[in-house]
Amino acid sequence: MVVIDLLEALNVTRSVRGVSRAAGPEPGVPAWKFRQRVPHLTLPWDYAVYLLASSQGALGFHFVARQSRGSAGTLISLVSPAAAARDGRPLLQLASSARANQLRLDYRAGPGMEPASLLFPGGSPLARGRWARLALDLQPHRLALFVDCHPAVLLEGGGPGDALSLLLPLDLQVTFASLPGDAASKFLGYWQTAEISPSGFPRRPWHCENLADPFPVPHTLVEEGDLAEPPFDQGSPLAPEPPALADIRNYQQQPGEPEFPPGVAQPQPGALEERVQQLEELVDGFGAALDEVKAQNSELLARVKSLESCECRRPVCVWAGTQREDGASWDKDDCTTCVCLQGAARCSARQDRPQCLGCEYDGQRYQDGDAFLATSNPCMNCSCLEGNVQCFRLVCPQLHCATQEEVPGACCPRCQGCVDGAARREHGEEWAPRADPCQSCRCLEGRAVCRKRQCARLCRHPASPRPGTCCPVCDGCSLDGREFASGEPVPSGEPCTQCACVSGNVLCKPTGCPAAPCPEPVRRPGECCPRCQDCLSGTQPVPDGAVFTPPQEPCLRCRCQAGEVSCERLEQSCPPAPCSHPGTAPGQCCPACHTCEYEGRPYRHGETFTPPGHGPCARCTCSAGHVRCQEEGCPPVPCAQPIRDPQRCCPICKVCVVAGEEFEEGAQWEPDGDPCTTCTCLAREPVCGALPCPPVACQHPARRSGDCCPTCAQCAYHQHVYANGQPFADPHSPCQRCQCTDGTVQCSPVACPPPSCPRPERQPGQCCPTCPGCSMEGVTVAAGERFPSPRDPCQLCVCTAGDVSCSARDCPGALCARPLPGSCCQNNCNGCMYDGEEHANGTSWFSSPCVSCLCIHGIATCAQIRCLGSCLRPVQVPGECCPLCADCMFEGRPYSPGESFQPSLDPCEICTCELLAAGGPHVRCYRRQCPSLVGCPRSQLQPPGPHHCCPTCAQALSNCTAELAGNELQAADDPCSTCQCKDLTWVCVRQGCPQLSCPLTEQFTAQGACCPVCDECVIETGGRRVSDGESWTDSEDDCISCTCNRGHVECHIAECEPVECQGGLRRVRMPGSCCYECQDPDGCCSYQGQRYQASEHWQVDTCTTCTCVSGEVHCRSQRCPTAACAADETPALTPGMCCPHCLPRPATCLAFGDPHYRTFDGRLLHFQGTCTYVLAQDCRGGDFSIHVTNDDRGRPGVAWTKEVTVQVGDAVVQLLQDWLVRVDGQVVTLPFLKEPHLYVERQTNTVLLNTNIGVKVLWSGRSQLEVSVPGTYKGHTCGLCGDFNGHPQDDARLRSGQLARAEAAFGNSWRVPSGNGTGGPCADGRDVDPCKEAGYRARKEANARCKVLKSGAFEPCHPLVPPEPFFAACVYDLCACGAGADQCLCDALEAYAALCRRAGLALRWRSPTLCAVGCPQDRGYVFDECGPPCPKTCYNKDAPLGAIESRCFTPCVPGCQCPAGRVEHEAHCILPEACPRVVYGSL
Repeated sequence: MVVIDLLEALNVTRSVRGVSRAAGPEPGVPAWKFRQRVPHLTLPWDYAVYLLASSQGALGFHFVARQSRGSAGTLISLVSPAAAARDGRPLLQLASSARANQLRLDYRAGPGMEPASLLFPGGSPLARGRWARLALDLQPHRLALFVDCHPAVLLEGGGPGDALSLLLPLDLQVTFASLPGDAASKFLGYWQTAEISPSGFPRRPWHCENLADPFPVPHTLVEEGDLAEPPFDQGSPLAPEPPALADIRNYQQQPGEPEFPPGVAQPQPGALEERVQQLEELVDGFGAALDEVKAQNSELLARVKSLESCECRRPVCVWAGTQREDGASWDKDDCTTCVCLQGAARCSARQDRPQCLGCEYDGQRYQDGDAFLATSNPCMNCSCLEGNVQCFRLVCPQLHCATQEEVPGACCPRCQGCVDGAARREHGEEWAPRADPCQSCRCLEGRAVCRKRQCARLCRHPASPRPGTCCPVCDGCSLDGREFASGEPVPSGEPCTQCACVSGNVLCKPTGCPAAPCPEPVRRPGECCPRCQDCLSGTQPVPDGAVFTPPQEPCLRCRCQAGEVSCERLEQSCPPAPCSHPGTAPGQCCPACHTCEYEGRPYRHGETFTPPGHGPCARCTCSAGHVRCQEEGCPPVPCAQPIRDPQRCCPICKVCVVAGEEFEEGAQWEPDGDPCTTCTCLAREPVCGALPCPPVACQHPARRSGDCCPTCAQCAYHQHVYANGQPFADPHSPCQRCQCTDGTVQCSPVACPPPSCPRPERQPGQCCPTCPGCSMEGVTVAAGERFPSPRDPCQLCVCTAGDVSCSARDCPGALCARPLPGSCCQNNCNGCMYDGEEHANGTSWFSSPCVSCLCIHGIATCAQIRCLGSCLRPVQVPGECCPLCADCMFEGRPYSPGESFQPSLDPCEICTCELLAAGGPHVRCYRRQCPSLVGCPRSQLQPPGPHHCCPTCAQALSNCTAELAGNELQAADDPCSTCQCKDLTWVCVRQGCPQLSCPLTEQFTAQGACCPVCDECVIETGGRRVSDGESWTDSEDDCISCTCNRGHVECHIAECEPVECQGGLRRVRMPGSCCYECQDPDGCCSYQGQRYQASEHWQVDTCTTCTCVSGEVHCRSQRCPTAACAADETPALTPGMCCPHCLPRPATCLAFGDPHYRTFDGRLLHFQGTCTYVLAQDCRGGDFSIHVTNDDRGRPGVAWTKEVTVQVGDAVVQLLQDWLVRVDGQVVTLPFLKEPHLYVERQTNTVLLNTNIGVKVLWSGRSQLEVSVPGTYKGHTCGLCGDFNGHPQDDARLRSGQLARAEAAFGNSWRVPSGNGTGGPCADGRDVDPCKEAGYRARKEANARCKVLKSGAFEPCHPLVPPEPFFAACVYDLCACGAGADQCLCDALEAYAALCRRAGLALRWRSPTLCAVGCPQDRGYVFDECGPPCPKTCYNKDAPLGAIESRCFTPCVPGCQCPAGRVEHEAHCILPEACPRVVYGSL
């Protein structure tokens, strides 16, 4: 028999408030005392489900308990919240009262579940304050009560209307020792056993001697009459049956009646007479009933005789024009069956199909397939399936708040809310205060946190916010500071364009043209309206009706009319000018004073001139229309024989004067100190230039220091100078070997020797392949390296051509007089060698006056002496480290010469009384030096005992042998000591610790380490923090580069070689570099179709900067450290930054097909609305929101994703069809960066949006969408992608927080009021079945085509991603797509393959007949299902190893890629050798 142990199931035996352990009636078996503060103990849901599933039409209880005197309480109760809501009564309750000595059973009777109760005869066995054992067996028509080893009490019932109902509902709650919600019902006392049996207890569940429980005759009315009132009502005419359970109330003792315990006095004679009277009344009743039956029998006989005279003809029914025989049945529809009875058709619901019946629960009626929350218990999530109601207890999400509160009528507790004035706000709720609508407040654990709201731009020209609101609205337009209502015209500033405000957007259209006033108007290029024919003024056309002035005749005013020009002159209307010499500027008719006219010639204002015919010394000036003239004075000449020129006013010198020295016209000379320059006097000016050099017969001449011209004695090659005969490697091609020969460089390919191993490797920067190193016992060594054998310490191994060969060691002879046996050779010395001297084991010496050394087992340990002690008369002796005392008195106590003592409780401090060389005593004190325990395992270290100074090792230490010479070990007992094997002796030195840049509060010392470290470094300038391992260049000096090493900043200065530039090149230091380079000042560069000047630098991406150097592109890439993320983290990029950082592991939501949404928690939902909806957003902090707009593509009832709108911070990004991207309303070219929020790029056929908060969006450019959010937003999201709480069953949650019954209601609740983004109408989604509408043939074909998901091409991914939901989505889409079924099939297959790629499996599923992708083969592209998201190009092919991979961690993407061996350049796949030259470096 299977029973439920209530004490164990309710954790009473472990820890429950108000319960304590006590002694029970059975030795060794504990009991448990229940007090008033014990909470209501309700059986867990899984136990209640087990009780429902295993119930066999009976129920049993078994208790061993003792009730406190004078108390009353419930032993056990079974409650249905739905039934209790109607009448407030439990389904079943067993209660005991020690005060009234009653044991009462409350139950439900008959099919109507009417409340009833009874009192058991004999009172309560727990009423006397003693331990009692009782068992109760409940069956619909019988109750059996067992108490200890007393005879059983059996009560039997009658008809079905009185039977005890044991139908247990789905919302069953079993509560032990109380009735839920009733504090007065708690049981006070002791429990040792409490059990429930779903099959009852037909026998008592314990053993009694001489008692086998043959059930006694049930209590009848005659036998029970002594104990209670008459068993039935005196006015009842009939009572032929035994009393039913509903009649047991007649057994109950009424108030005021005496109690008759068993075995007490017999009934009185009056009671016997009353019983006889009752029996007589029963006999009279039986007689009356018999008379009534006789009368009915006579009537029946008369009817039979009447029917025998009639003719029988079976009636028929007519149904839908068809006759049906009597008794025939047929189906009206799938859920209704009809039968012909007596000529009438009677239809009823089919009882054999549960899906047609629906369900009834808590008084509500539900259709098959409905999902609902139980009204009586909000924690129950129920569904109606084929007539049965299945309920599951909702799992309350974990609340991330410290203060929680219960919600009346709700299942789960909630975080404490806030009070905003008179309004209450829930935890996490956001609202806008009335006083400041631009503030967004959020309730966090009872505290309101407010911040400035960020408004999304859903239209290009939104109107100003309405009064009391913050954000602009799209029901009007705001342009150039003016407001326009929706539909109102908007000035455009262009005559051929008319604009109007439409829902927040200014839309423009061409202007209507007026009729031209001429018979043959013409339309000119660039004009919007036709007009009359133009005129010609010279060669320039003039529009009709225009008034103009010809350029050559400024005094004419002309008009063009109907192709003819008419003019009039304007000289007579010129006003007089207020100056002496007014001039006429070009294009003007009337003279004015802003120019001058002198002797018929025009002059500008401020111009100085010599009038013709006035001599060279006349100087005139034009000023504001006035001309003033004067004679020029001549300065003294600097030469002895000046020359007069008729064209000049003053005499001139025909010589060049340089540094006081005169040179005649045409003379040549060399400037002092510059033998490579020659100068010539030309027109009184010295003209200097480089000395011309004779031609040379070599190809690469070089100029020596001090020479003017290059010679063939050296070679200048690639900006390097090489001596004659010097061989060297080509700096740009390591596989070319060159030599300088008489000024000409000759290069030839390097001949690589054949490798001596089967699998040679070519290292980066090397020309020839070499044999790799060797691996042995997990240890990797380089080729040619010798090392001790890890298997046999007496063998020495060597790595040759990838293979390891070992041989016995050569044992050198011992270097000391007393060698000890070693592990391999007999040459271990017992003593120590230090500075070439041998010291015996156990001896100590001074290597210097203040350094003391000790030799223990071949290990020399040296340390600085610390002087201890003090004396009255210290004496400093040459050669001694510490001062000596002139006497041997220490703390008032005398010590004789040679006597040692401890000056303190530290056993490592010791003092000795010694004699001076002159004979006087002194005290020498020092700290005893402990030997380093080299090679001792930490588990073998033994601490020093009492009165001992040094630790010891429990096993032998490692010996310093010749094979270990040069090796270093760390002392086991001191992490700061490092020991080196030198001269067959371990010499141990204590290391110092570097200075750390971080504060002391951040420093820590790891276990087993010597020095403290930090996780970050703090840079002095600016206080910037950098992570461990990160490198940077000094902000003031590019030659200094630093690295953070566990808190210590290590810097080094780059050394630059001297640079001499040849052939007109100049020395230039590029931005970000330390050393000078030679650069052609006229060399330009081409990069991705753009031209750059010499020394110009540009940013390729966040990690790469390029510079144009002498016509070559030099690029430098930042190296990123490996992102060491934890198991629950993943690397992510911040826009504008190069290197990734770690974020909690993200979740991905997928939208594909018609459309189907796979939520963050993995649930697949289908929704076909054609409006704009919230796909995902941060419902807690408002950090981001993602909206999708769907389109029906001409097929009503279905939809596909058309565009995506992403808002992060103040940036709004629209991802449109065909990879078009808008940012803040403007179309942008990819890649696009808006710091610090986002970075958008196109990777093959996918647009990738990265944000600084870790949110990623991948858009296929057609209909497939992936959204990835980091784990920091777990439990914070809402929308069609769900709440990201790890529970997929609650993802279909409405905006109100309730669970949706249908997917259409769920999707429609997340509709964005602004429509579908196109300005046209949109329709709510409906729950449709396209396969039902398309017909059987379409469904069959869709099933056949979608079976490819279950074929061998996709089978490897089935264990990782179940295919069944995607198969159903595929069939759905193919039924809905109609003629476009091929594309819909590929969309579904691509969505499944994308999840497989995220799970780490790349499927090769496409074929020429299945979703083939065409790539431009004429440009060299091929299709790759899992291609690199950051492909190789001409500009990153030579990037350092790992520079690309360290920051390109997006999963592989399908698309057109360059095949192996080729790189991408300007939309073509080419060989790397064909790339333009790029010099690559790293930062």
